[in-house]
Amino acid sequence: MPAAEPGALCARCQADRPPFERTIAALRYGPPWQRVIHGFKRLEGAGWSRPLSDLMQAPLRAAYAEQAWPQRIVPVPLARGRLLARGHNPAWELARCLAAQLQIPTQPSAVLRCRETPSQRELSRADRLHNLRGAFVLAPGAQGWFKGARVAVVDDVMTTGATVTELALTLRRAGVQSVHVWVLARTPLDTA
Repeated sequence: MPAAEPGALCARCQADRPPFERTIAALRYGPPWQRVIHGFKRLEGAGWSRPLSDLMQAPLRAAYAEQAWPQRIVPVPLARGRLLARGHNPAWELARCLAAQLQIPTQPSAVLRCRETPSQRELSRADRLHNLRGAFVLAPGAQGWFKGARVAVVDDVMTTGATVTELALTLRRAGVQSVHVWVLARTPLDTA
């Protein structure tokens, strides 16, 4: 996946360019942050959204010091069943705080997860990509909000990039100019 450093690409992305321009991750996913993020994913962790989004500020501000900021922020949507079970969407919690802090508009339901997908946890990258194919759609009337815009997709953790790849493809088909990925944590490439 594109790295936080301008122009740096991992070997996988050099061979097969993703449909997004860059990824900015505040943390490396692993101890001790792994435990914090697992807690954040549960409903009782929803109150951690502000301090965790604060952790994302420095890498984001550094990345956009000499580049235009995205014009829209979009959280990765959860499937309805998972949202009901979890009680909140961590990606939306982060996106909501970042939108307020950076004064960039966001809409929690501009993109919808249109079907339940099995958990990605035990799947390979190829299986994850197949699992998510066609999983996202724009909400009715949202295309105008996206057309020609620079969009930041926000998620809590990026592992293989399958989720943000499928979401970026959906946004590109809707006429988005560019997609950037902002995540709280990134799984090290050697373990993804």
